[in-house]
Amino acid sequence: MTFAALLLSLSSLLTGQWQFYKMIYEGQELPPRDPRLLLRFDFKESGADRLYWTLDEGKTFCERKGRFTYDGEILEDEVTWVNPDNEPTCSSDPDMQPGRKTTSSARVVEGDFRLEIPLGGESLTYVWKRIELVI
Repeated sequence: MTFAALLLSLSSLLTGQWQFYKMIYEGQELPPRDPRLLLRFDFKESGADRLYWTLDEGKTFCERKGRFTYDGEILEDEVTWVNPDNEPTCSSDPDMQPGRKTTSSARVVEGDFRLEIPLGGESLTYVWKRIELVI
């Protein structure tokens, strides 16, 4: 298997739609700070991704698209588009800045997608569950 084929197969671990449902900080599992939060991360086989959140069922939202690679441990992502209809405060969120590149520790563990966010000397783990959309 070529290196490119290996990366593609590892990236396919993330392919699909994920919804944030808890955090892990200092070994403690915590619910989202606001129970109204809907935070989604969608990954496509093509390497495209979409990050979206809302607190009020879509009346106000932040949305952006990007390009990602994933090697089974590291998620690299670059923001390629930001929705011009985003809530005005979205522009202060680093994840909503066009051209922003991030490199994060990420793993799929027991069916959950875990994304490490550095927080001072500690890290905060966002935990996402795979969702199936009913059409």
